[in-house]
Amino acid sequence: MMDSFNRENVKINQLPNGLTIATWEMPWERGVYASLRFRSGSRQDPQGREGLAHFLEHMLINSIPGRPYQNLIQEYSARSGMINAATSSTFTEFVFELPGEFYLTGLRDICAMATAPTNSPEEIEKQRRIITEEKKRDHREAVSALYLNRLRRLYPTDRVCANVLGELETIAEIGQRDLEVFHNDHFTAANAHLVVAGNVSHDEVCALALELLGNLPEGERNYQLYNRNLDASPCDGVILSNYFNNGASKLQIVYPLIAFGTFNREYAAIECFRRHLDNTLCRVVREERQMTYHVGATLGQDRDFNSVFIIEADCTNENLPIILQVIDETTVAALHNFDDTYLQSAKNANRFSNRMAYPTRLNNAKRLGHHVESIGDLFTDREDEALYDSMDIAFVKDRLRKLFSSPRAMLIDGKSIPAGMFHRQVLLGEDGNLEKQKIGVAALMRLRAGTMHAM
Repeated sequence: MMDSFNRENVKINQLPNGLTIATWEMPWERGVYASLRFRSGSRQDPQGREGLAHFLEHMLINSIPGRPYQNLIQEYSARSGMINAATSSTFTEFVFELPGEFYLTGLRDICAMATAPTNSPEEIEKQRRIITEEKKRDHREAVSALYLNRLRRLYPTDRVCANVLGELETIAEIGQRDLEVFHNDHFTAANAHLVVAGNVSHDEVCALALELLGNLPEGERNYQLYNRNLDASPCDGVILSNYFNNGASKLQIVYPLIAFGTFNREYAAIECFRRHLDNTLCRVVREERQMTYHVGATLGQDRDFNSVFIIEADCTNENLPIILQVIDETTVAALHNFDDTYLQSAKNANRFSNRMAYPTRLNNAKRLGHHVESIGDLFTDREDEALYDSMDIAFVKDRLRKLFSSPRAMLIDGKSIPAGMFHRQVLLGEDGNLEKQKIGVAALMRLRAGTMHAM
């Protein structure tokens, strides 16, 4: 195996079948965090079998003979660790965290899960019952529906908008053959990477991976993750939903960072302003307006698909116009006042939070995974601090101009939203198709005009 990347304690190799292995050797760490990820999620669910990727994950985590998943959770907890699996629209992932002396056991377990057969009729019916109940009692259904509407508005032609859990009708139709075909087609070496960070030996990880994953078929590589080949045409618009019926409203103004990605200089520049805007919104709403509502700014990902900048608020329906006005005025003022002093304060805060937010092994594993997928630059902690130090106010303002001139969507969820609040609106139909414009984006246009002027 030829080493394709080697800087400090980072090493990246490929097995003969094409599976990528990346390690960040950190002998000073007591623990190890590992992730075996396949770029296969609900985006690959066949029509009429929505929820198949999630169903397969349920089958695989219960596939180790004599060690059901609940027993594994207890085993790992007794060792001050954890084991888990997750399915999103773009990937299925098996992870563990353990003290260094047990990490080879963790690697064997997640590799055994990912490669296990899924042909037990009894287990299929058991997991179908579990998933059906999970779907019925999903307390996040209202928020999830709003979230999916957001994705459909921003990326109307992309399967990223599919519900990961599927629907009750499609869950009932999933059978043994569906699981076997999906497993064989997508859980391949070309679609996989193994990332390990902590007190590990790269050579030891590679040797065990060759033993446990070396027989995976090479297969074909699925789509490029995130925003490299974005099959979408984002545009301005407003979506009204009626999932909350208790007089409360949830507002989100969403800007997709299509040209940015994660863990890079552009993302860091937006994060500096996000902190300033978040603090300013909190101060204006709580101290100046004497309101108890949550209003703030966040930076994250849409279903691990695309980076987004979000201004959001939770309030009552009748006060929604006031909150929109506060957001308009405060965002413009924050941009106008954002100078070297605020930038330096944000840099210091980001450096501190990066050190404190996660154990180093976990943070480095995430960064290394993004680097392997070519969706983010790889920074060590020291280089990350140098990245923040290298940014000046002109660079940040340039990135903010791009951000606030990009298309965005506004989502408002509430049962009895006052009539006449907007001049136009774009509604999302039940089938996910955009209907004709009716009332809409006045607040977005005011915000765009104001922010452009402020910068």
